Amino acid sequence: MDISVLIILLERLMIHIFIFQFASSSSSLSSSSKTNNNTDMLALLALKSKIQLPSNSSMLGSWNTNTNTSFCKWVGVSCGPRHQRVTVLNISFMNIHGTISPHVGNLSFLRILNLDTNSFRGPIPITVGRLRRLRVLNLRENQLEGTIPWTINSQSLNSLEILNLQYNNLVGNLPSSLFNISTLKEIVLSFNRFSGNIPNDMCHMLPKLEMVYLSNNPLSGHIPTSLCHCKNLKQLELGENGLTGSIPTHLGCLRELEYMSFAINQLTGTIPASLGNLSKLEELDLDTNILRGEIPPELGQLSGLKILALEDNNLSGRSPLTIFNLSSIEIISLAFNNLSGNVLEELNGFRLPKLREMYLNANGFSGRIPDSISNASMLTLFEISKNSFSGPVPMTLGSLPHLGFFNIQTNKLTNNPTQTELQFLTGLTQCRRLRLLSISGNPMKGALPGSIGNFSNSLQKFYAAESQIQGNLPYQIGNISGLLDLQLQNNNLSGTIPSSFGNLHKLQQLYLQDNRIVGNLSHEVCPLTSLGYLDLGLNSLSGPIPSCIGNLTGITSISLSSNAFTSIPQNIWSLSNAWFINFSDNSVTGYLPAEIGNLVNLQILDLSKNQLSASIPGILSKLKMLQQLNLSDNAFQGIIPTSIGDLASLASIDLSSNNLSGIIPKSLEKLHYLRHLNLSFNMLSGSVPNNGAFANFTIKSFMGNLDLCGNSKLRLPPCPDTTPSRPRKALMFWLKYVLPPIAALILGALLLLVYVKYWRKSKNQPTSEIDSSIRVRVTRKGISKG
Repeated sequence: MDISVLIILLERLMIHIFIFQFASSSSSLSSSSKTNNNTDMLALLALKSKIQLPSNSSMLGSWNTNTNTSFCKWVGVSCGPRHQRVTVLNISFMNIHGTISPHVGNLSFLRILNLDTNSFRGPIPITVGRLRRLRVLNLRENQLEGTIPWTINSQSLNSLEILNLQYNNLVGNLPSSLFNISTLKEIVLSFNRFSGNIPNDMCHMLPKLEMVYLSNNPLSGHIPTSLCHCKNLKQLELGENGLTGSIPTHLGCLRELEYMSFAINQLTGTIPASLGNLSKLEELDLDTNILRGEIPPELGQLSGLKILALEDNNLSGRSPLTIFNLSSIEIISLAFNNLSGNVLEELNGFRLPKLREMYLNANGFSGRIPDSISNASMLTLFEISKNSFSGPVPMTLGSLPHLGFFNIQTNKLTNNPTQTELQFLTGLTQCRRLRLLSISGNPMKGALPGSIGNFSNSLQKFYAAESQIQGNLPYQIGNISGLLDLQLQNNNLSGTIPSSFGNLHKLQQLYLQDNRIVGNLSHEVCPLTSLGYLDLGLNSLSGPIPSCIGNLTGITSISLSSNAFTSIPQNIWSLSNAWFINFSDNSVTGYLPAEIGNLVNLQILDLSKNQLSASIPGILSKLKMLQQLNLSDNAFQGIIPTSIGDLASLASIDLSSNNLSGIIPKSLEKLHYLRHLNLSFNMLSGSVPNNGAFANFTIKSFMGNLDLCGNSKLRLPPCPDTTPSRPRKALMFWLKYVLPPIAALILGALLLLVYVKYWRKSKNQPTSEIDSSIRVRVTRKGISKG
């Protein structure tokens, strides 16, 4: 055979062998792929078997084998194009209940597992450690319990980039193995119950880490010193833990940092000046710690800073103006410190074009509010209460179109001395988004202008208490129909309550006490059906309390004390939601009706200094929530009801200066919370109880009751000894138990002796007399029977 022909035959044979081997290999690969695909499908079905969905949900209806649909097209499932293996499982936000099946570990090609915002419970299965291709593990906002599985480590999950276990119930220490996964970019473990220290070397193996959220756990210890090794860190959140110690000075090395929060811990020491090197920082939150010293002026170098929160520390000294020159700043909060200086006055133009919120309250700042405040045109919140700012309130406030919250209370601010009315309020009426306005606690010395009625319906809370406001309440105040809370107490307001108050239908709280308001209450407040708190005390109102107030069923607290009201309508006692009623120091007459028992939620009742009479009703025992009862300085008569001892919550009782008589009920000894008792100046008699709270009371509680007696500690006359003496006890025993039978025995013997003597004498008389006597007796019996 020709050699060339042989070569051709050999080549053809090799081709056939290759084709056969390729076909066999393809068949084997196809079979293997099919087997692996089946594993993924079974894993998904196992996961489904462990969960429940709401009855009306069909979110996972496609997860079944009864259709020809590939599992790669099931809801929440994505597969790779080459091998048709599950690479993404995203069933977030589906309101799923149940547990995570350990079969999830069989999805060996899985790159993303997202179960965010469901109600999975139980532990995280350790089989997640088998998902070696996993890049994202998001189990956020579920009800997972237990510890972080030890299988989440650098050997098992060496591709993991994002770990989010936020908002669960996980416990235990933070495993150090977690911080050895060098591929990690985000660690989010906040809002759990992790404890112990943050590993000090947490950043030694995490060169790619960009985000760490460990807030809202009971973690303790110090801020890790290794943070500088996380060169790419952008967000660091360690707030709301129990961290102690100082803020490391070397944190200025984190040049990529954009957000830092150590808020609500127990950190001490000073704020490091090196934080001024964090050139990309946008938010710095160190509030609610124990930091001291001055605010470093280097913070003014943070040219991109938007939020600076340093409130609630022990910071002192003058606040550096450099932080107020940051054109990027949106929120400044320095409240609740010991800072000082004329910070606003020294701003020289108030060039803060992006400023939205300013909190300077509860410090020692002084000086004036500059007119240039209007340059902060984006300002929505201005809070400078509890400082020493002085001078007139600027008229330019009306140029702040976004202003919604304005609180300047408790300062030394005044009205313009050339004006009799508070004209700056007229300017503020231009702020159509204003919801809260508080000027309380300033020596304003002016009247409320009629223009106050021009406030928009957005104004919900107006506080002007203790502001030396004079004059009448303007009628136009009734135009502010959106008001929920009006506080004008402790001023010099006069005149009557305008009838326009009835237009404030949304009003929930009305405080006008301690003014000089006169007239009858009439029906000015009766249309206020949303009212919950009403205080008109310490005025000169007179006449009867209107019965329509009893129709304001939402009232929980009402005080009409220190006026000249003459009567209480019956339906007042139907305010079953009320916990506080004070009608003291009026001229109210009459009696307490049985309807008072309807006040089942009442905790404080003060009807003192009136002219109420008759007896104290025993039905008061129905007021089971009552803690303070004051009926003093009235004309009540009769006894103290024994049933008052059933009011187990009572802490204070004052029934002094009445005409009460009888004894002090021993049932009051059962009142374990009783701390104050005044029964003085009545006509009580008998013994003062000794037990319970009575062991702590002095003569002041009982003085002025001439017929009371008690122990020497109370300096009362001793009570008569009603206990029989020993000889008298013996005499009583003889009189009661011995003498009666002896006397009976003697009497019996005497009767027997008389009978025997009489019988003998009768035996010696003639027979005829005996017969005659017998006949007479027999005849009489017969007559009687007849």
